[in-house]
Amino acid sequence: MAGPRDNPFKAISGVTPCPGGWLVLPARLAGVTTVAEVKQKWGAAAKTVADESGQIMIYRAPGFRQVDLLIEPGNDVVSTIVAHLGDPVSLDELEQTLQLTEIRPVDVSDDAGVVLGRGYAERGVLLSCAGSEGCQMITHVAIEPIKAELFRLRAERDQHQRYHQS
Repeated sequence: MAGPRDNPFKAISGVTPCPGGWLVLPARLAGVTTVAEVKQKWGAAAKTVADESGQIMIYRAPGFRQVDLLIEPGNDVVSTIVAHLGDPVSLDELEQTLQLTEIRPVDVSDDAGVVLGRGYAERGVLLSCAGSEGCQMITHVAIEPIKAELFRLRAERDQHQRYHQS
């Protein structure tokens, strides 16, 4: 994957200005931008899939295998962005590239305790891990509006009981 200077995430941003000057990811695209605005900015999707759970608009973008925009049923606003990385990228490199190093993450695990991903509550970002050998390589980046779930999960897992920081 390209380094911070050649950041492919900038290719999928720009639909809606990000608050606080944070432009490296289109965090405000999810939950704000309408389908019509996406089509105006990015053009037609390479493919669109729809079922009872909603619609997925699939785009091709440089540096990614594909970028999915999820739209919930009865809504015309992008609810989630999923960027499929071309090749797995190291967690450290991706945290640097996405400017996530100053945010205290929370591991997201399945019922057996296997870490599936790492969430960054303040940005609405979830990184999906490759394989089950820890979370050192990332295959997908999901972006959603900032919600309470990741804050709650981080507070529940806080070993030091620093709830005021969660």
